[in-house]
Amino acid sequence: ATPAAQPAAALPDSAVLQDTTLLLSLADAALGLWQQALGDTAGLLLRVSIADLADGQLGQAFVTGLGTDGRPAEARIVLDWNADGRGWFADATPLEASEFGAAGSAAAGRFDLFSVVAHELGHSLGLLRGFAGYDRHVQQAADGSLVFIAPGVQAALSADGQHLADAGDLMATQLATGQRRLPSALDAAV
Repeated sequence: ATPAAQPAAALPDSAVLQDTTLLLSLADAALGLWQQALGDTAGLLLRVSIADLADGQLGQAFVTGLGTDGRPAEARIVLDWNADGRGWFADATPLEASEFGAAGSAAAGRFDLFSVVAHELGHSLGLLRGFAGYDRHVQQAADGSLVFIAPGVQAALSADGQHLADAGDLMATQLATGQRRLPSALDAAV
């Protein structure tokens, strides 16, 4: 995911990632949401790490191993330590989103860590170029745009082919500060 806002100055310790403990907890909660949406995410071995990613990048995901069924079985998520300089909003209640939309809330002006973890987990589950199970459904339309086509679903993709073109979707390219996104029916269908 990439940010849709400019970096801020000094950040409090609560807005930067110090270790992976919180990430693992949020990844478990996000995996539960994906499991509800998909019906099955069993067997995914997920590793998380923190790094100083390139400017404009909040996180990245890699499928590091496939199961005997050809689906992702191992993955790695790397998150930027300070959310591209804007800071993370680390929600202690990620399945309850009352902090969003309220002026002056702790989420205002920060990137939602849970949304980014859920987004990168979507890539880890297979919405990722280079993964044959996904790539076989990506087609180029007559106008040059990319489209995901599978039985029962057709979705416009971003230019990189790894994100949904709908800017309001969890698996879209960008996320704004103070915004929560969760897996949708379209995310699960893709």
